[in-house]
Amino acid sequence: MTEVELNPVGVLQEYCQKNKLSLPKYTVVSRTGPPHDNIFTMRVNWDSFHEDGKANTKQSAKFNAAEKMIYLMKKNNHKITYGDSTVHNSIAPIYKSKKISNVIESQSETKSSTDLLTNPIGKLQEICVKYKMILPVYEEGNADADNNFTVRCIMKNIVEEATASSKKKAKQNSAQQMKQRLIDLKLIHDDRLDTSFTSQVINNPIDFEILKLEKLNLLETNKQPAMTEKAKNLFPNLKKNVGITVKDREDLSIANFHSIFKNSLDSTRRYKFHLYYRSLKFDELKCTPEHLESILEDISEILDIKITKSNMKTKSNNKFIVCYTFNTTPTFNEIGVGENYNEAHISALIQTIKTIHILLL
Repeated sequence: MTEVELNPVGVLQEYCQKNKLSLPKYTVVSRTGPPHDNIFTMRVNWDSFHEDGKANTKQSAKFNAAEKMIYLMKKNNHKITYGDSTVHNSIAPIYKSKKISNVIESQSETKSSTDLLTNPIGKLQEICVKYKMILPVYEEGNADADNNFTVRCIMKNIVEEATASSKKKAKQNSAQQMKQRLIDLKLIHDDRLDTSFTSQVINNPIDFEILKLEKLNLLETNKQPAMTEKAKNLFPNLKKNVGITVKDREDLSIANFHSIFKNSLDSTRRYKFHLYYRSLKFDELKCTPEHLESILEDISEILDIKITKSNMKTKSNNKFIVCYTFNTTPTFNEIGVGENYNEAHISALIQTIKTIHILLL
């Protein structure tokens, strides 16, 4: 199972090159929808034919368009190897002993689950795009005698089946199982085992011993010197070298941060922010950094504030940390922690967006 075989764009390109045909050309036809839920339409033109693909990212839309063009070429007697080894032609013989109600392709997937940080379906789709794999297909079975539902996640000749009390949960479980299967088959990398991290901005590692935070218990005393000394004893290796600075706080009481931040912004901009925030519907947002970054960029522009990002990694337990800093008066930091960079990034984005909203209430 090679990368080219799994990638319809690569399959189409390779076929045209081998047969000395004109190469396909891709163009963006449209970009619709709100910033947090964009729908891209990509068109592939080849010879006198064209096909459109739609998805939440340009790359996924391009894949969809290429896949449609491949099937169109096959209908016109082009011997292009792609559909013969995919689930589109193999579903019936594999499952003819079971009743299957319908087939749903993940590129037409609707909204993500209400838990933005745990969406196996969205994560699997992102993995497929990242590794240039064909997108998964989901088969939903009817409820059994115990009112349980079975859903199969299919990628070419790889099948994972899950049963749960709801179709939604069964579908999520099958996607999670497929991800693990791809890891077991060495087709994708297990990001939980990452010990390295690359980014445009990398700060020195920090030692973030989570268990010791419980011992610190800052609520025990309101005396700042005592708290500082206790923190030093618990975190002897803590250093101020992570590249994050705090300004304009020396003469400000933390109790006044909310009102000072709010009053530092133009009232018209605050009003526009609240209108925008109410339109977001967080329970329906796509669980991707791209969508959340787009929202944060919009908020930054609406409020006319600068927000910068810093990336860090712990030494003791290989946790990833993403920190967003509001370059405002006063300054604020919001962080997200995760087992991998993507998880930490999403967490930090959500926390940052919601913190801005809370500060402006």
